[in-house]
Order: sequence, then C-alpha cells, then structure tokens
Amino acid sequence: NLGVEAMAFLYSNPSNVTDSGGLELDGASSVVSADVGGVTYVFAAGADDNGISLFSLSRDGVLTNLTNFDDTDAAGAHLGGARGLSIGVVDGNTYLFVAGSTEGGVSVFRVTVGGGLTNVANVVDSGPLRLAGVTDTATITVGGNTFMFAAGANDDGISGFRVAGNGALTNVSNVTDADNAAYELDGVSSLATVTVGANSFLIAGGGTDDGVSV
Repeated sequence: NLGVEAMAFLYSNPSNVTDSGGLELDGASSVVSADVGGVTYVFAAGADDNGISLFSLSRDGVLTNLTNFDDTDAAGAHLGGARGLSIGVVDGNTYLFVAGSTEGGVSVFRVTVGGGLTNVANVVDSGPLRLAGVTDTATITVGGNTFMFAAGANDDGISGFRVAGNGALTNVSNVTDADNAAYELDGVSSLATVTVGANSFLIAGGGTDDGVSV
C-alpha cells in the first residue's frame, strides 16, 4: 500500500503546456530549472522552433510563461536545433547555456530577476573546438572557477570553457575520440558532471560507440 500511495503522489500532474502562439516548444528537447531571486524558473528548448521558453513555477506546480527567445532575436545567437540546456552561477549571476545542434554553436544567456533572458556570449565551431553537431552541455564549479562543457556529436569530441563573471567563454580544453583508443566519444551525445569527495568528474555518453567515458 505504501508503494501505491507513493507512486500516486509522484505522478500527480498539476500543469501541462503545449506549444502555441509565441512559445518555443516545438520539438521540446531539454528542460532545466534554476532558482533566481527566490523564484523557481523552468527553461525549455524547442529544437524545431530554434528557441527557448522560460516559465515561472509556482509552489503548486503551475507554469507561467514569462519569456520566449528565438534564434532570430539576437544577432550571433546559436539556437538552431536548440537542446542540451544547463545552468551555471558565476559571481552571483545565473547563466543558461544552450547547445545549437544545427549551427554547431553554444549560446549563453544571463537570467535576470523577473524572468528575463539576455544573450551575453556565443561560440561557434572553429579551429580546435569540438562543437559540430553539439548536442549537450554541462557545468561544474572547481576551485572557485565555473566550467561549461559541450559535446560535439559530429566531431566525436568535447570542448571545455571557463565561464567569466560576465558570461564570456574561454576555451580551456578540447578532447576527441581519436585521442585515446579507450575513449567512448564517437557520436558523443550526453554529458553529466559530478563531484565525489574532493574529485570532480565529467561523464560522457558516446552514442555511436555505445559506451561511457569518465
């Protein structure tokens, strides 16, 4: 009985939102949440809409749309095929990172109190970067520095960036499946970060390699 009651509680459904009007939810591919100024916000990436919708989430689970941002709303933004959302906090500023899979780029947005989005940085695949077909992003803070990692499925690799207080990205590392025969980064499609004790790890799923690398 306890198990049944627990399942009923977990699967209560207080809110549903369908793509319509100005929402950017067509092909919704990724969702994340963040607390900014005491308000919980939910971010959703619409891969087919090439954009992002931002909602506030009430204590009873109701979503209220506050902001919608399309690839055409800012020059230089890379939201084509938007997916792979992640959140990072640097110097008290909350940032949303978005992978633009069809543009081979990542866009950074500052989340403002009240639920606004300001595009503050963009980076696109070039030179040693491994952002072609970028599918996912992940963040972690190590030694007081915040880092964002992006998985380039078509490049079979990952690029790492240091995130500045103003959201600017500085490339600090790039790794590919070809760098080590043991790597499982062919078609890398998903990322996660975790800290165990004093050690921080980046975990990557290689969709074509059918494997995971840490």
